[in-house]
Amino acid sequence: MKYALFILLVFLIDPGKIGKVNSVKSEAKKAYLRGEYANAVKQYKLLIDSLGVNEDEVSMNLAHSYFELNDTLNATNTYLPLTNSANPK
Repeated sequence: MKYALFILLVFLIDPGKIGKVNSVKSEAKKAYLRGEYANAVKQYKLLIDSLGVNEDEVSMNLAHSYFELNDTLNATNTYLPLTNSANPK
């Protein structure tokens, strides 16, 4: 039974994808801190659209990046769903 569960988990969890997600998150954060907001938007959009990351922190950082670019429409549209988040932070 333990082996069957282990094998199932191995097929459900892709370590390569986890590494890619962590790498892109790191690059997005670095770009934001360097003031490269357009690059940060690109990285955060990659996380959400291509890698399927659905985390409030990523969405919030994307909204902040849009805000820094004075793209108030996309910033507002990205901030708005976060008002319904279960996480008050």
